[in-house]
Amino acid sequence: MAPKSVAKSERFLRFMEEKGPITLCVSNVGRYDFPDTVGPWRVTSAEFVAGLSVNASYCAAITTAHGRLAWNFTHVEGAVPANRAERLAAASLEAVRDAVKQS
Repeated sequence: MAPKSVAKSERFLRFMEEKGPITLCVSNVGRYDFPDTVGPWRVTSAEFVAGLSVNASYCAAITTAHGRLAWNFTHVEGAVPANRAERLAAASLEAVRDAVKQS
């Protein structure tokens, strides 16, 4: 979706400035093997967060590691009202709970 070169990026950048922010970021660190130990430390209940990109307004960072799911949300205050961000997070969690019930 991104331009193949800086020279061809003008149209893409104009679109992002006119239509953005449009990004919904979801990242699952648990898709990768995460060690149970780091040196002498035992790692349990790991949770990770993600930062927003330059054109994002809402982000969900998921960690599925060590037999546990952790889901952290962040948003740009002012661009996404707090009550809207809370409703998005609650609806996301409810969708996962419903999917688990149906399986």
